[in-house]
Amino acid sequence: MQKILIMGGSYFIGKAIAERLSRNAEITLLNRGSQPAPRSMKQLICDRNDAQQMKEVLRGHYFDYIVDVCGLNASQADILVNSLENRSSLKMLVFISSSAVYDAEKLHIPFRESDNLAANKYWTEYGTDKIAAEN
Repeated sequence: MQKILIMGGSYFIGKAIAERLSRNAEITLLNRGSQPAPRSMKQLICDRNDAQQMKEVLRGHYFDYIVDVCGLNASQADILVNSLENRSSLKMLVFISSSAVYDAEKLHIPFRESDNLAANKYWTEYGTDKIAAEN
C-alpha cells in the first residue's frame, strides 16, 4: 500500500484530500495537532517552522508521496525537504499553492497552471511567499 504524508490535513481542502486518498493509501498527517486525526490515519505533531523538531518527528518515516496543502513560504518548504531522511524513496512531492500567486491584474479567471506568476495588489506578501515556496 502506498504511504502518503499530508502536511496539514485538518481543515478544508487538506481534510478532503486526506479522506479521499485514504481509500487506497496509508495516510499520515503532519500538523500542529489542533484537531485529532481520523482513526484510519496516523498523525505526527510538530511545528513545521522548527527544523529540528521536524527532523525528529520525521525520523524513521518513509513516504511514497507527500502532499503539502499548508506551506506558506520557502523556509517551510526547505525545512520539509531537508527533514526527509530518504528522499530517494519519494516518488513525488505535490505542493498545493493558491490563486494568490497569479498576476491577477493581467490575467482572467480561471487561471491556468501555465499562467504567469507575479505579485499582486490583492494578496501582497502572502502571494509572493507562496511563489517562493513553489520555487
